[in-house]
Amino acid sequence: MKASEAFPSKWIAAADLNDRNARLTISRVEMEKIGDETKPVIYFKEAKKGLVCNKTNSKSIVAAYGDEMNDWAGCELILFPIMTEYQGNQVPAIRVRAPQPKDNPRPVPPRPQATKPSDDIPF
Repeated sequence: MKASEAFPSKWIAAADLNDRNARLTISRVEMEKIGDETKPVIYFKEAKKGLVCNKTNSKSIVAAYGDEMNDWAGCELILFPIMTEYQGNQVPAIRVRAPQPKDNPRPVPPRPQATKPSDDIPF
């Protein structure tokens, strides 16, 4: 058993991403008491847990979708894990960004079927 499973968190953590990006749709943003502070918590249609929004992630979302948090509902975010410095140590964290074209790979077109040469073409 993993320690993270013995003490589950109410919030999305970098470990929840399993070293992968996650594309999620914001359902709502609520201001909630987190310790001694009140912070925005972003909830997603596809997830049970919310993401506590820090200043860095907030700036990324504001740049993509504007300053009004009520307008973020329905917008998509890519959550991705990184390592960052916190109190002098490297720790796992989550960053967010708006989806980019690389997140929507084009479907591979079907290969054309081989056709027989036509007798109508002289070459």
